[in-house]
Amino acid sequence: MDNNLNTLNPGLQTSQSIMDAINSLVGTYSNAIPLPTISGLNFTAPSVSDLSTKWQEFLDRASKDPDIVSYYNNLLGQAKGDTTLAINFLEKDYQTGVRQTSDTLKATLQAFGITFGEENRGLQDTLNQRGIALTDMGNGQLQYAGGGQPKTELSTLGETQKLRQEAEQRSSGQKIETMGLTRQKGITNAGQQLQQYGSSLNNQKQSDILNRAQGYYGAYQNQQSADLANKQNQQAMGAVPSSNAYEDRLIAWRNKGEKGDLPVGWNG
Repeated sequence: MDNNLNTLNPGLQTSQSIMDAINSLVGTYSNAIPLPTISGLNFTAPSVSDLSTKWQEFLDRASKDPDIVSYYNNLLGQAKGDTTLAINFLEKDYQTGVRQTSDTLKATLQAFGITFGEENRGLQDTLNQRGIALTDMGNGQLQYAGGGQPKTELSTLGETQKLRQEAEQRSSGQKIETMGLTRQKGITNAGQQLQQYGSSLNNQKQSDILNRAQGYYGAYQNQQSADLANKQNQQAMGAVPSSNAYEDRLIAWRNKGEKGDLPVGWNG
């Protein structure tokens, strides 16, 4: 009775089956991991329902101030560059680890092919020495006779070889899985940190814009007060009253002891 050698010895693998085993380990963790998207640092003005037109004008001016815009854009650009660099290191470490683990597994499985062949031939010699007919017919074929003992012992050896092979593949798979999880966690953390930093920068930028606008508005109010005082001094010295309706109303507003901007529509 003839039987195929690989059937009697399931521990043996071809070169192609070795590569298939390696590729199946690597494929699970090789996909790209998406990062949170940060498009830019955008200013959001507060509610305008209770803001004067002049204040809105100063807010718009501050939000477009090149010093503020370029400063925060540069900070965000640097953070994105640092994150990309960190991810590149993670990817390099992962790819290097996978390659080394795969090369080691490949070499081990190939060595098993040689070792298993020697074990099979050793068993064949042992069986023949025991008087159990077992002959290598070439082309991967064995012929045996005298009951099922040779087949049983060959199958037992083959199962042992298979378990040894599977243990190596399982160990390599666990290493690649650990490296893949480390890569995934590192990239995800880097993306989350970038997102948090971007949010923090945006809050700082909002605050700076509001402070800058407040500075503009304060300077405007000081100038208005100075102009009003000058007009009042001119009137007190007998100068011709201003023909500017807004300024006349503003003077009247201040003469009432009021402060701040002139309310829209106030006519005294």
